[in-house]
Amino acid sequence: MNASPAEWSGEMVARRGALARGWRRVRPLLFLIAGSWLIASLLDYSARTASAHEAPAGFSMGLLHGACMPATWPALALGKEVVIYAVKNEGRSYDLGYTLGVNLCGALFFGMWFWRWQKWRQSRTSP
Repeated sequence: MNASPAEWSGEMVARRGALARGWRRVRPLLFLIAGSWLIASLLDYSARTASAHEAPAGFSMGLLHGACMPATWPALALGKEVVIYAVKNEGRSYDLGYTLGVNLCGALFFGMWFWRWQKWRQSRTSP
């Protein structure tokens, strides 16, 4: 029953190709969900410990929380409770860091996405 690849029938090759294509479509989604869950857990831990300490969260902690916040969306959508903002913070400096982190993360993500999309479109139009 275990035939070598040279002895495979056309149906076996087609079935194996379909499974490989299916896995190539599912694997990035699984990595996205797992990565989001990990980042959400780290952000939740960071925000909770920042609230528990006596020293309020400052600019650098706001930058970190802001940069991680967009990546937590899939985990939030799946029902994980995530603290995405340190309640005990320094005020304006934390808010500036948070806003800058969100914007830098968004610029990086969308910049990479548009670059790949443009590259894909060029490859389709080029001979």
